Amino acid sequence: MRFNIKARAKNLLQPGEGLYQRTVRSGAWAFALRITEQVFSITRLIILARILAPNDFGLLGIALLAMMTLETFSQTGFQQALIQKKEDIKGYLDAAWTVSALRGLALFAVLFLVAPYVAIFFNAP
Repeated sequence: MRFNIKARAKNLLQPGEGLYQRTVRSGAWAFALRITEQVFSITRLIILARILAPNDFGLLGIALLAMMTLETFSQTGFQQALIQKKEDIKGYLDAAWTVSALRGLALFAVLFLVAPYVAIFFNAP
């Protein structure tokens, strides 16, 4: 039995289906994608735990904590706004990319300046 991806993809969103069926199918795909993402994340952590020494793995955790904290508090909302916009968004894409690039540079600068204080707080080298 051969798995035909193209045929399965065509059957995903048939125009004759009702809203309920499409919603359930979309929810199932979103759930499967989220589970797959979590499996890859756990696998990545397991591989890193095997490769890195315990001290290095702890330093990685501290670095990830600092990066994710800054990432969370510096969201611009451009992605959500562009997704919800009904009109053509091509004119906004350059501005969104520029703001995203500047945000990345600003996060780098903040992390670079805050890193010694984070290391002192966690008593890490």
